[in-house]
Amino acid sequence: MVHLLVRHRVEDFEAWKAVFDDHMGMRKRFTEQSHRLFRSVGDPNELTLLFEFDDADRAREFVESEDLRLKMKEAGVEGRPEFSFLDHEETLETRRSPEAV
Repeated sequence: MVHLLVRHRVEDFEAWKAVFDDHMGMRKRFTEQSHRLFRSVGDPNELTLLFEFDDADRAREFVESEDLRLKMKEAGVEGRPEFSFLDHEETLETRRSPEAV
């Protein structure tokens, strides 16, 4: 299991989201299991996405794919996106932890 953190700005969120949603089948073929989408508080067209993939090699292939490059262009991604591959270390929900009082 590997996580992929992606940051980029888009011209128009709604237009980007339609292309992103349409691209789900391709992401699943590269072993995406889930994703979380965040929008900047100060700029709703500044996006951060956190994906979970089953296979690190397939996640790298996804990032390097021509299809992804073309879809990002079609979706209105501005500039060069940032990609970071992450291994999950820990999750702690402090609202449920008695030690976090």
